[in-house]
Amino acid sequence: MRECAVVRTSAAAGAGLVAGFVFGLMLDMAIGIGGMASGGEPAGFKFLPVGTAAVGALVAVVLYRLGRRRSR
Repeated sequence: MRECAVVRTSAAAGAGLVAGFVFGLMLDMAIGIGGMASGGEPAGFKFLPVGTAAVGALVAVVLYRLGRRRSR
């Protein structure tokens, strides 16, 4: 792999981490608000933002690779 491709792949992974983390925070808040509205108990998952960040990074790298392969 050339250095440029490594940097681009790392940038895609970083963007996926940030986007996945933000999505996980919003999803966790929505679950908590739904729990408060329905039963009075706040609900949520402790590591949901971390898990969605990892999945987001993986998806971003896979989509980046597929896009690069089709453009050649």
